Amino acid sequence: MEERFWLPVWCALLLAVALVASGCRSTDAAVDRTTTLATTTTLNPLQADAAEAAGLRWWNDRVFYEVFVRSFKDSDGDGIGDLGITGIWLMPIFPSPSYHGYDVVDYRSINPDYGTMDDFTAFLAAAHERGIAVIIDLVINHTGVDHPWFQASRSGDPQYADWYLWSESDPATHGPWGQDVWHEADGRHYFGLFWEGMPDLNLANPAVTAEVRDIARYWVEDVGVDGFRLDGARHLIEDGAVMSDTTETVEWLTRFTAYVGAVSPEALVLGEVWSPTLNVAGYVGDALDLAFEFDLASAGGMAVAAGDAAILTSAQERVLGAYPTGQYAAFLSNHDMNRIMSQLQGDVDGAKLASAWLLTNPGVPFLYYGEEVGLQGTKPDERIRTPMPWTGVAPGVGFTSGTPWERADAGFARFNVAAQDNDSISLLSHYRDLIQFRNTSPALRYGSMVDVETGTGSLFASVRPSADDHVLVVGNITANPVSTYALDLAAGSLAGMRGVEAVVGPAAAAPVITETGGFLDYRPIEVIPANGVLVLHFTEEPTPPPLSTTTSTTTTTTTTLPPPDATAADAEVAQAFFDAFSSGDADGWLSLMAPEVVVIDGDEQIGLFDPLPPDLGIPDWNEDGVPAVLDIVLQQSAFAVLTENDVDTVCVPAGPEVACTVNETDMFYRAAGIVAPTVVQRFTVLDERIVEIGGVDVDDPAAADALFQTWVEQFGIFEAWVDSTYPDRFDGLFTTPCCVGAPETLSLIPSTVDELAVLLAEWSSTQR
Repeated sequence: MEERFWLPVWCALLLAVALVASGCRSTDAAVDRTTTLATTTTLNPLQADAAEAAGLRWWNDRVFYEVFVRSFKDSDGDGIGDLGITGIWLMPIFPSPSYHGYDVVDYRSINPDYGTMDDFTAFLAAAHERGIAVIIDLVINHTGVDHPWFQASRSGDPQYADWYLWSESDPATHGPWGQDVWHEADGRHYFGLFWEGMPDLNLANPAVTAEVRDIARYWVEDVGVDGFRLDGARHLIEDGAVMSDTTETVEWLTRFTAYVGAVSPEALVLGEVWSPTLNVAGYVGDALDLAFEFDLASAGGMAVAAGDAAILTSAQERVLGAYPTGQYAAFLSNHDMNRIMSQLQGDVDGAKLASAWLLTNPGVPFLYYGEEVGLQGTKPDERIRTPMPWTGVAPGVGFTSGTPWERADAGFARFNVAAQDNDSISLLSHYRDLIQFRNTSPALRYGSMVDVETGTGSLFASVRPSADDHVLVVGNITANPVSTYALDLAAGSLAGMRGVEAVVGPAAAAPVITETGGFLDYRPIEVIPANGVLVLHFTEEPTPPPLSTTTSTTTTTTTTLPPPDATAADAEVAQAFFDAFSSGDADGWLSLMAPEVVVIDGDEQIGLFDPLPPDLGIPDWNEDGVPAVLDIVLQQSAFAVLTENDVDTVCVPAGPEVACTVNETDMFYRAAGIVAPTVVQRFTVLDERIVEIGGVDVDDPAAADALFQTWVEQFGIFEAWVDSTYPDRFDGLFTTPCCVGAPETLSLIPSTVDELAVLLAEWSSTQR
């Protein structure tokens, strides 16, 4: 291992997750950048009456962040970001010979690669001062083979002889996954469910149980952690060939959780019970305070694969009915699963949808480190526990100044903190916004969940109500926009709500609340984009009404505009885009684009920088090595200059978008003697940058088609002129087939621009 962590790892955890701007020297001197919660020493910021009424505990008011310490940060860090999480789960921090730490050799010390106990307690105190709870992985199903207990048991020490399970002969039984569970050592065999390097403790032995309890007491009482995550909690005590969910396991956990609660009434005991919902729920309440909900985590992926939201909503309904209110841990992926971004094949919109589902769920949300920036990874385990990409600079990616213990994920150049930190529409910003909203929303923190009918299998929708706070969540799990839908809530608690404000998604119309406190045939926006999500906060203040029907003074176009949201400043951005585009000022219009612009063409959506299949023959205009939609737009900009386009635009705020009335004339239209067509093009502008370009709406589609055919004919005349006048230059300028009526298209690459400009000017002069 090249890097060593020592004290800086605990500073980095606080700096990067807590998250503050100065160092760990003194918590009094540190400048707290966390804007979501006030600095506090209490671990229960819920109002007492609300908590009592909801029957919830402090962990229901938290957003937890799972950290694999070895891969998170090994230097002092610079305090990048403000994620707003309020709980941290640390994967094993005990001494261990393995990178993962699940084969513990000392339960009362800190892994020397990570620092000392003094370093850890300083980190813990600093976290608590910022209202951040810290729970640790407590691995009690097994130890490592190098643990002194096992070595003593193996050697026949009477004190430890039955601290593990031994057999004089090989029982030849297999585990739940068909694995060998009995392993040879010195002519005998010991039981190790997960691996020969991790022998199972004999928790049926009272002496072992007493020691495990004292270890738990030490960490919550002496050190001060806020609880534990129990690894492999369903496999603690075997009953012959039954190695999962035995009565003895449940009873042992019940007594253990009661003991921890007696030592520290606020300590959390969270269990990993990787099993179907109804089985997991049986542990929660007595045997465990909280458990991870694996069925719900997998339901989202199955729903997306099938294009059927009912798979997700049915799983959610089972979960809500199975557990005590809110007492399950919701998550997207963890250290044992392929990362969610890989499951979604790198789809950022899909990741935003998944995170919105997670962070508006009634369960306690757990984020796996790196999910917030789109970190990818698939099995083996080392590749789903790769270094956190703080920057896009290899090989250390901001994680280390040396050589990382494991190479970074291949997508680090794009999916890293530095690249997304100041981008208001990035995945990281999306996570921050949602977490901050959850931290301030009573409905999301401890409200119930009411299913909303959508009228389509493509959408899931629910209302999260509380006494004085209400949130609507709508998500499209498909890769296609949804325009045919209607939201129905037969009865609810929305009386008095007259408006909505968008937390995620564009501005939306408010529903008409029925006498029963619900709504019928509600369509907050006309089209839910592919993988789109809306999070709407109900308000007593009315949403502004839509603009009245407007008739253009220069055309016969009549447009009914959606509710206003865009501003005059947004319209200026769109106007500046057209001005720069028509003059060929690529740097000018590119500076107005967000890093990932969504282009809508009919029902298809694509990111402006998304790569294109090589068989399309699109030239790599900007020579970045990746032909993409951006290259097409760059070509169009160059073509606009070459063909002497005149672009007259009037851009005005129109609902959540800017509507630009565009009149565009080039030399081909002029050669044909036709009037320039009028179109309406829509832009979504956020923070003075264009984030979405809408499809083009024309007044008369039939007339527009006729005009386009006239244009194609004129383009064909230009081609024929080049072929007859300069036949030796034709093949270098016209390449792949393009349009009906035009057998070839321009090979518009930077090296041909000057030559084409000369030829177009010469041809144009012959047409006048």
